[in-house]
Amino acid sequence: MWTKNQQMAIDAKVADNLVSAAAGSGKTAVMVERIVNRVVSGEVNIDKLLVVTYTNAAAAELKSRLMQKIMEQLDTAENADNLNRQLMLINSASICTIHSFCLEILRNNFHRIGLDPDFKIADTGESELAKKEILDKIFDEYYEKNDADFLNLIDRYTTKNDSALMDIIFNMYDFAMSTPSGVNFMSESAEKFEHDDFWIDEVYNIAMAKAKKAVELYAYATELCEFDENLVKVRETLENEKSMFENLVRKNTWNEAYSAMLCFDFQRMYFSKKADTDDCEKIKYYRNLAKDIYKTISESFFTDTLENLNRD
Repeated sequence: MWTKNQQMAIDAKVADNLVSAAAGSGKTAVMVERIVNRVVSGEVNIDKLLVVTYTNAAAAELKSRLMQKIMEQLDTAENADNLNRQLMLINSASICTIHSFCLEILRNNFHRIGLDPDFKIADTGESELAKKEILDKIFDEYYEKNDADFLNLIDRYTTKNDSALMDIIFNMYDFAMSTPSGVNFMSESAEKFEHDDFWIDEVYNIAMAKAKKAVELYAYATELCEFDENLVKVRETLENEKSMFENLVRKNTWNEAYSAMLCFDFQRMYFSKKADTDDCEKIKYYRNLAKDIYKTISESFFTDTLENLNRD
């Protein structure tokens, strides 16, 4: 039922474990199995676990799957009392989004940090309106000062009005707030660009991270071919294409990486009608993601030699 890597994730000891897997690879099913194994064995009660998801819908689905899995084992389990207790505790378990979890912490501890107990979370509309009002005020202040740097910025990034520049600032702010440094991210980044060659290492590292992700995707696809003799030829093609990305990752300089990109050659892949349809679709999905990464790297990163790019 489980692949080798999935079983490793399920059985891994309680520690700092990181599981990286593509969409549709069964992450939720693996997580459910891992949680159920722990609560069924009596190792831990389900309300003592923190399970964080990206959306409320995902949290609801995860709870539903856990309840279903536990109920499936009720008839045959020796510790039925423990399972019934877990079913009662699951409604109070912290299976939620990170926002919901943080909100619960604030509501339960507002007195410790001097927070008004009647605080509310601004919705998207309120938040956007507040940011717009603040930025309008800042722009007005700089216009009144007749600030030369500010007016130069306006000349470069606006036409009829200031909306284009404001959009850039909002996008930069949103991105900065998604980083560990928060608002300090922009000043830290500006300092790095004081060095002429900073962008080379930065862009190179981003491209290589994408290439390594492509290697992972091919590994997922290749694993699906492991026990199907009808996918031998497909596996060979995948291995050949994977080796192109592995060769790219081994390059240590920009020009070496650019030369490696010129050697990429994707072959047409043929699937046997006898092969498992679901596996074939997953293989196509992973391969297409990897090919999209190649397109991004070739069109947006290693587009020419470093000498030619610096000359331009």
